[in-house]
Amino acid sequence: MISIRHGFSFAMPIIIAAFVVTFLGIISFFESPIFGIGLIIASIFVWSSSYGIQINPTDKSYREFGSVFGLKTGEWKPFDSLPFLTVLRNREGMTVYSKSNRSTTSIDDSFCVYLLNASHRKKVLVQKFDTKELAIKNASELASRLKKELVEFDPVRI
Repeated sequence: MISIRHGFSFAMPIIIAAFVVTFLGIISFFESPIFGIGLIIASIFVWSSSYGIQINPTDKSYREFGSVFGLKTGEWKPFDSLPFLTVLRNREGMTVYSKSNRSTTSIDDSFCVYLLNASHRKKVLVQKFDTKELAIKNASELASRLKKELVEFDPVRI
């Protein structure tokens, strides 16, 4: 079983705030146990929530999962309809505006390994990497492990 976590379900500032609320819940537990336990459970929900993909090479299936309290949920799907792997550049950006309407833009490039269907129209994210070389190296290892062909992305017109 290959299990790859892509990230947290909540933004990092919210996760940090949840850690603080966890400690507040522990402190308030001694004054009001019900309120303290409520705070602790709510904050653990926030900082334990994540998402990713699990691949089962023996069953030839995969699932994109959501995880809360360490329990992963998601529907298992066969990956016979996804015969290819590819590496694509992914660009994520964010623009922040100040009160004086000045902007700052932050752009992050990453390289992602995807499972592809025959027409290359359906993509399923497997893993993200910072460099293309590392992405290609891991994609080729995964392709041999899953018995998939590593190809260049070339969508077919339908």
